[in-house]
Amino acid sequence: MKQVDNKEFFKKLQKLLELSNEKGSVYLVQKQLPLADLEEEENLPRSLIFRASNGAPKGKGRISVSTIVTSDDLPQFWTEYAEILKKGTPGLLKKDKRKKKEKKDKKLS
Repeated sequence: MKQVDNKEFFKKLQKLLELSNEKGSVYLVQKQLPLADLEEEENLPRSLIFRASNGAPKGKGRISVSTIVTSDDLPQFWTEYAEILKKGTPGLLKKDKRKKKEKKDKKLS
């Protein structure tokens, strides 16, 4: 898995989403990075690791990328991350059901 900075991660994620619109899936994982000794460092801010992959077996066209986000950068990262996911998953957008409802109402009249 290739670890990159946040901007590069967003570029790779966009490519993965574009490829998945044609065929395939994208797997996303977000986890806290483990600390060596939790008891001593409970009050310290934690970093998160974000991973994205197309789920293919290793060596057979697998595309995977990861990035580490510090707690200071997290609000800005989440905003950009959410926008990229919204744009990259058009099949998950709500469909306009008004036309269907209007047709149904006309049939009942």
